[in-house]
Amino acid sequence: MPVTFPGYYLNYPHNNGFWGDQVTLGRYGEGSFEIAAAPVGGGLPKTLARWPLEESFVKPTFSAPYWDLAKERLVACVGNDLYSLDLGAPGAEPTRIFTGSWMEPTSIPNLHPDGDRVLVHGRRADRSTDALELDARTGEVLRRWNYAWWANHFHYVPADPMWIAYCHEGPTETVPDRVWIMHPQEAPGGRCVFDQASEKAGAPLCIGHERWGHHEVMGVAPAYGVSPAGPRGLYAVYADGRPARLLSPGERDWHADLRRDGKLALVDTTGPQDAPGRGWENAAGVSDILLVDMASGVRRPLARTGIGPRHPAHPHPVFSPDGRMCWYNAFEDGQGTATGIPIDT
Repeated sequence: MPVTFPGYYLNYPHNNGFWGDQVTLGRYGEGSFEIAAAPVGGGLPKTLARWPLEESFVKPTFSAPYWDLAKERLVACVGNDLYSLDLGAPGAEPTRIFTGSWMEPTSIPNLHPDGDRVLVHGRRADRSTDALELDARTGEVLRRWNYAWWANHFHYVPADPMWIAYCHEGPTETVPDRVWIMHPQEAPGGRCVFDQASEKAGAPLCIGHERWGHHEVMGVAPAYGVSPAGPRGLYAVYADGRPARLLSPGERDWHADLRRDGKLALVDTTGPQDAPGRGWENAAGVSDILLVDMASGVRRPLARTGIGPRHPAHPHPVFSPDGRMCWYNAFEDGQGTATGIPIDT
């Protein structure tokens, strides 16, 4: 039976959304935003932190806040402010440790697995990007990067957090160098690891929503159905110079996750997988959640859900840390529900 938490949504896929045997959940509306935790088997969510929000933050155009957890540390970006909370200290309240003077509250904070450092970013008025590594307790700036273009999705690679993954954001049809990674010795200036134009001159693959692995420094990324070129589907990307390779063909892949042992992946879709067309053609407001065998590329349907136009109403399927459950955001009749289902492997 599914485990459901109506009115709540899950963390962003490349962040950790689990705390021991609990799943963490976000909820905003009625002038506030909160992060809660609930047993993965179901039960009443318990609030970990709550923030008042101005009316503008709960309008449909607002992108939902996200958070991260590591080593009893929780961080969250709410508006232009970064907050830190020691979950191991009874009665502790979130402390604002950094404020970014950026145009948009777009940052998805990502904690180092040690819980001592956090990555954040923001866009300047000239549309350039500042990215920072901060002390997760004090907000002290440890490192700073600047990009003339829109960069986001900064996160430490789980298999080796010396590597930091990020992306060149923007319209997928016109940005040819989406997937980037950097390392202080191996790639200090950053390196693009997927040549989206390699398949056919002038008709590139449109790739995005990359997710890096725990088992080695590699990741998965969907080549969307809107890609003029093919083959479309789920690709593997590597930091060591190996070319990207197709793992499993698909005409509607959207977001992805990778199980910690690297043997299985999850994909959601832009429309029913069995409907004619590709990308958003005949999408009908539906997304399928698929389990993908990384060795064979074989896909198995797990669930079907509705989708909304913006976060947090995207499915964003993720594995539980033990790999036994798939968690995703269900959406129906304007209502979001964080949902967990068992995986029979």
